[in-house]
Amino acid sequence: MKGAATTAATEEDQDPEQVYKRRPGASMGGREESPKNKADREALESYTNKLISLEGVVALTGGQKTSPLEITEREPGKYEIWLCADKNQKRRPCRYRVLLLYEGAKGKGDTLFTRDNVVRFWGVMLGEQRYRLKLNEGYSYKRYPKVRVIDLEVIK
Repeated sequence: MKGAATTAATEEDQDPEQVYKRRPGASMGGREESPKNKADREALESYTNKLISLEGVVALTGGQKTSPLEITEREPGKYEIWLCADKNQKRRPCRYRVLLLYEGAKGKGDTLFTRDNVVRFWGVMLGEQRYRLKLNEGYSYKRYPKVRVIDLEVIK
């Protein structure tokens, strides 16, 4: 999905609260938004309110194979799941991620799926979710698709 996993319209050294409040297209610390960032942001926005389908595995919270799955149950039966579109998860952290908003069985927590499950979903893209990555020299903010899941199938 073009425009996903980019740093468009974000700053590495900026306060996270300011990044979330920034309106699209605003200048970045006195600089204008680069053409590449603008194109990536607009490409991601073009998928908003569209039906999409992807398959992948649930991402891990850390870079190790024993790390727990990245599933959060915000309210009973309402989950936030970070899905990795790279089914083999060779790159850590996963480069091609999607935030899924899913309603399922209550009380499962991060045991909703297993590490071996390959998941295919259909859903409506709501917009973007910014994710903070810790780097050696500070933080970087990436944007990823946020999707409300309509139907989900466990393939494997």
